[in-house]
Order: sequence, then C-alpha cells, then structure tokens
Amino acid sequence: MIKKSKVILAWLLTSLLPVILSGQENPADLRSAGEKLEDYGLIKPFEELWLHTDREIYVSGEAVRIKGYLLSYPDLILASCDSYVYAEILSCDNRPVAQATMMIEEGSGTVMLYLPDTLSSGPYMLRAYTAVMKNYLPHGCFMKSITVVNPFSDRQVNLFTGTKFRNDPPSKIFFLPEGGNLINGVENRTGIITLNKYGYPVACSGWLQTEEGLIVADVMCDSSGTSLPSFIPEKGVQYYFVPEATAERFPLPAVSDEGIILSADYNEEGLVTISARQITGKESSTLRSGIILVQSRGKILLNEKVNFRNQEFNTIIPAGELSPGINNIALFDAEGNFLRERYIFIPVPGVNQPVIQCTHPVKRRDNVRIEIEGLVAGSGSLSVSVPSPGKQGLLASEYLMLGSEIRLPVNLPFQRESFPALSTKTKNILLLGATSNWIDWMKITSGSFEQNRWFEEREGRFLYMTQPGNEDPGILPRPRAYLTAFGFSPSFQYAEEDSTGRFIFFLEKKKNIKNIIIRVDSGGTSMPVSFENRYSERYIPSEFPADTTPSESEAEAEQLMVRYQVRKIYGITDTASLIPVLPVRPPAFRLYGRADLEVLLEDYISLSSMREIFFELIKIVSVRTGRGEEGSVIYDPLLKRSPALFIDLVPVDDADIILNLNPAHVKQIDVITGDYMVGNLLFPGIISVTTHEGNYNDIRLPDNSIRIPWKMYDESKAFFTPDYSVDEASHSRLPDFRNTLYWNDGHAIESGETTVYEFPVSDDTQDYQINFNMFNHKGDIISVRSKLSLSGIL
Repeated sequence: MIKKSKVILAWLLTSLLPVILSGQENPADLRSAGEKLEDYGLIKPFEELWLHTDREIYVSGEAVRIKGYLLSYPDLILASCDSYVYAEILSCDNRPVAQATMMIEEGSGTVMLYLPDTLSSGPYMLRAYTAVMKNYLPHGCFMKSITVVNPFSDRQVNLFTGTKFRNDPPSKIFFLPEGGNLINGVENRTGIITLNKYGYPVACSGWLQTEEGLIVADVMCDSSGTSLPSFIPEKGVQYYFVPEATAERFPLPAVSDEGIILSADYNEEGLVTISARQITGKESSTLRSGIILVQSRGKILLNEKVNFRNQEFNTIIPAGELSPGINNIALFDAEGNFLRERYIFIPVPGVNQPVIQCTHPVKRRDNVRIEIEGLVAGSGSLSVSVPSPGKQGLLASEYLMLGSEIRLPVNLPFQRESFPALSTKTKNILLLGATSNWIDWMKITSGSFEQNRWFEEREGRFLYMTQPGNEDPGILPRPRAYLTAFGFSPSFQYAEEDSTGRFIFFLEKKKNIKNIIIRVDSGGTSMPVSFENRYSERYIPSEFPADTTPSESEAEAEQLMVRYQVRKIYGITDTASLIPVLPVRPPAFRLYGRADLEVLLEDYISLSSMREIFFELIKIVSVRTGRGEEGSVIYDPLLKRSPALFIDLVPVDDADIILNLNPAHVKQIDVITGDYMVGNLLFPGIISVTTHEGNYNDIRLPDNSIRIPWKMYDESKAFFTPDYSVDEASHSRLPDFRNTLYWNDGHAIESGETTVYEFPVSDDTQDYQINFNMFNHKGDIISVRSKLSLSGIL
C-alpha cells in the first residue's frame, strides 16, 4: 500500500510539473530534439510488419497463404510478445474482398485469406497492420500487390499494367524542389517524376523553360521516370516543364523570396556531404548556429551543433556512421525549432546470403531436395510456386528498405516494389519527396501531439465501443458499460466512457472467448451502441484511372487457371483438415469469494417457479410485486435496498428476468448481503444466478444490451503435398497440378544446421520461383531468391 501511494504521489507531481513550470520566468522546453524524439517514441510507438505470401498471382477462389513477421523498432528484431495482425485484400476501388486476423507468437504467425470466386481479373492490394500501425493509416502499414485472374469473368482491370505502356507520354508530373520550394536567386536542384496516365513511370526528355519559352535547363528522365535538373530561378517568373513528346506544359511551383535548402549527397568513396543554405532578406532572422540530427527508425545516429558562415554550412560524414538504408536528416535552429528535413539512402553493404542448393528429380512425382546451410536460429518460411508474369515480388530485405514508415511521393504499390532495384541516385531523387508516416518533427519539437488512439495489443485484443446518440461524452458522471465474456471461462469487466466517447475493453487471449454480452448503463435512457470495426476503413485514394485494355500477357496466366480448374474438378486439395485443440476448462470465474448464502438447487426438491425458490430457500431477501407499471423487485428488508442482480455474470436491472427463469435451467444462486466492491464499483449487495450452461443462453437481454460473437483470431490450415513413396500413389491417374508446389511456414530454424526441405514435384515441367526468408533473434534478415527448373524431366 505504501509503494502504491508513492507511485500515486509521483504521478501527481509529474502531472503538476507543467503548471509549476508555467509560473517560472522561462517556460521554454529546454530539452533537445533528440530527447523529445525519445519521449515521442515512448508515447507514440511504431513497429514494422512483413508478410511472405506463397505466390504473387492467384486464381479467384484460391487461398492466399501468409507467413507474417512482426518486428520491433528500431532494430527490426522479432517481437517478443504475442500480438495480432489484421490482414485484408482490397480491390482497386478500396473494397475489402477478404479479411482475416492473424495471431503473432514469438514474432511470427500464419493465416489464410480466401479469395471469392467472383473476383474480376486484375491487381489487388494486400495490406496488413497491427493495432499500433492503425494509428498511422492509411499509409503506415504493410502493402503489396497481388494479381488475381478469373477465367469466367470478362471484366479485367489493370492486369499486368506494369509491362504495358512503357513508351507512353507523361501525363502527370511531380516536382520535388530540394528546399521544399524554389528559392529566388540561388541554384536549386529539383527532382522530377514523370508518370503515364495509369501512374507508371515513363522515360522522356524535355526542358525547363519560362513563359516566354526561354530554356533554363535540359531534362532527361530515364526508365525510372526521374531526373534532377538544376537552375537558378527568379522571383515572379513562372517556369514550366515541357516534355519533348508532347506540347503540354507542366507548371513548376512558384518561386519564394526566402527559405532553406538542405542538401545531402552520397558518393562512391562512402562519404555523405550535408550542406544547408539560408536565403532571407531579414538580417535579424539570419541563422548563426543550428543543430543537425540524423536518425533512422527513431534511433539517433548523429546530433551535433553546426555554425553558419555567410548563411551556409557544409559538413562531411563517413557513411559508416549512418545506418545502411534510409536516414532522416533534420535541421534545427539554436533554440531547437525545426527548420527543414530530408531523407537520404545509404547503400546496404553486401551480405553473404546462404546458397540454395537443389537436387533435381529425374522424373515427374520424384522428390526434390532443397538445402540451405549455416542458418542461425530464427523463424523462416519457404515458398516454391509458379512465377507471376513480369513480377517476382519483394523479399524481406528488399521490402524493408522502405518498410511501412517511409512514404514516397507517389502512393502506389508498384513504386515501393520497384524501389530496391533502382540506383542509389534514383532512390535519393525519390526521397526528396519522401515523408515519414511516424516522425513529424513539427509536432515532436512543439510537443503538440496526441497519444495513439489505438493501443498496443499484447496477449489479447481491445474492443472499442461508442454510443452514437451521446452528444456530450465529457458529461459527468460518465456512463458505464459492463462486458461479460463467454468461453471456457466466463469473465466480467466494466469500463467508463472516456473523453472521446468510447468504452474500451481488453479481452485476454487465454480466455478462449466465443461471444460476449455488453450492457450500457445510460441512466434509464435507451441508446444504440456501435462497435468499432477491427479492420480500418481508412484507405489510400486512387489518383489514377483503372486500365481495362487487353493484356498481351493473358496467355501466361492461362496455364495457372487450367491447373486450378483441374484440381477443382477432381476435388484435389493441398490444405490439411484443422483439428481443434480444446484447452483445459479452468475453474468457473465469479466476482466474489465465498458468498453469504450459496444455494445449490440440486440439493433441494424441485420447485415450480423462481418466486417459490426465493420464498422457500432464500429468505434473507424478499420478492415484492411492483405497483402500477413497475415490475417486480428483489429487496433486502434488513438493509432496505435492492441488491445488484446478475445472471451468468451479466448485470440485469429487471428482477422479472430472474423471476421468469425456468428453475430447471438454474444451477446455483449466491447472495452477498453487504456492500461489495469490484474495482471501483460499489454494489449494494449481490444476487448472482448461475445457469447450467453458464452462458446466458435463451434468456431475454436487459435493456441497452447486445450480444455479439467473438473470434480472437483466424486459424490457419497446414499445407501438405502428396506422398508418392507408395507405388499405388505414384502411378495414380489423378492429375497433380499445383500452382504452389511447396509451402513451409511453420518450422523454426535451428542454429548452425543445414535446413532441408524435401517434397515431390508435380506433373508440370516448367520453372518455379523459390523464395526463402528468415528473421533471427539478433535482427539479421536472410532473404534468398532462386529458380527451380523442371524442364526436360520425364
């Protein structure tokens, strides 16, 4: 109790600290930007997620197999706590077509998403996020595109668009000035991104010119659609980019009188040159000194003071002092006020990845053996499947170059997927327009940010509920909601409405909850309740129209569809049956210890009604008939009050619900006559009725109550391959056409051993894509891509 009092006292002092400081002469926050960043990370955490899918292309009606990895910031180490991931597949108009909740244990988990067989052919977006990542949506989540083909649908949207229209003229241009805007009278470098009408990069050449046609710079965009021209703009002059292939002119941003140009360049000698130049017409606002801070994923790499000479400074930093991958460079003035930032990519040094060795079979249905040597203990997954035309998908190490934190100027999956293959120069042009879905320096330095709306889910999930009819959530006393959960062990909890108008409950994983009943105490008024969807409804709007023109690559997907149809005809599956494992039922939960009176009805003769049971067996309370329209009342004549009523831990206000129960369905009645506290709730005595089923089944719900089913997560089913070691199976006439030749998502890798995967090949003789990904507990990422060629086997 003494320890708890000290904690409360410390909390009070902390909460009063801003008030104490406000009375001092210098109320400024003297903490550095780095210290504020560390505090920000504690209040607004971020985490990373990566999904390995068994394929990149599917037939409508198939299942998408997923192995998910949850990584903690800043070191991208497998998360140590159990958590949950919400995965969904979205159509091009942001309509969810498949959703599932994946449970993460020791940093990884598996789930399956079932594609409806009515889907149109085209690309779909697979996105996934945790509860923490919901705070940064729609951009701050895992995203990748998958292709779906439907042999029975004439509608086709964007099928293999990335392989078409490469020679289109530019239709939309992004301008990325190095100073955030064009600044008068000094040399400006401006990134340019050229896209076609469907949002794909196109190569083009052209000029930057004035309204009168004076050319100030040549522009040459390569196949990545990027260029970085340099020129000296003048205030009051409008500049345009004019592509050579079209007469259309694209206006550049207006020229500003003042600003700060923050430059960062990486050279082949492994050095990073950082320079800043301030342009201002006011002598009083000229910078004399400032602070440069470099961070990556919230980890501070450099934090030092710099001095401006003639409104400019330059510094050179060895790339080894920064983080391989993307670094955030931020400039602050001497008082710690944020001025400017930019992102720079440092090449990732080559890592000796293990080699995948395959022993090729001699004939169809023979076993193939895949060996991967020298792996450190961790969690991994392997897929062997048909390749997607024009796309091979990203490995974990490639995806995590950007991850879920960094947002590129064009919010399309293909830009993220093509990023790893781009040159360092092109990457850094794109990063001129990059922002963080997590870090906001203006909010961090000012302290004007709110806590996350969605909380971390560890060892269980949160349920959020609101009352839409309540227009003033801040009114006191606040409404209270009671939740009773039914599973292998019923449980009870309550929540008060918070300042945002929500009731927040936490449901533990170990409870194995099947359904819940929630009752809201709204002071006698009837009000609806609304449950927040576990899947976010915040989507990235589409900036480009859908492409519905025929594709030249349709023939490449035809064989994929034929395999699926043959397997459907013969009823062949690669999914094992799910055998549920029933947990051991724990002892029944109740709100109290030993009751003042416990009546087990099987110890007595059967009585015809609950009123008779109360009259004969529970004489310390009485049942009174209500007057007028009032219902019956269960009353304590000694204390002259009505106790709180419960049925199977569900609180009820109407005594008639208890009195109308069938006595044959009631197992036990407990009575507590004195005051009883549960948390901060004070009950004026308790009468608790327990039915034989214990789940409030077939009983009228109290007013302002709702019953909903609950599923903590979606089970995944194991992948299995045919066993052709028996002659009868190997000579079977049933065709073996597998789009996913092999999928392994469940084996943890043992340290220092050779990992062996062995499985039979199918009746197809074609090339397959092999993807292997593994995360160890040291933070190392092992990603290997290879090819299995079965051409020429008998």
